[in-house]
Amino acid sequence: MLVLTCVMERVEINTGEVITTNVPFRSKTEIIIEEDDVNEFYKNAVDKIEESIANFQMQGSNWKFKGLLS
Repeated sequence: MLVLTCVMERVEINTGEVITTNVPFRSKTEIIIEEDDVNEFYKNAVDKIEESIANFQMQGSNWKFKGLLS
């Protein structure tokens, strides 16, 4: 499993308040048996994390990627 913890930020439209939150985005857990499976695992993990970030941004207005924690 890969975990990418991002700092996400948005500005509250009504008040102008800046809201910041740390969000862990995770890939699926997979067992890698062959060395050749690493590249496929990595590609799948990146795809899953990108999808999770897009879904998070759609949950509330104006969520933007601010930085990376880990």
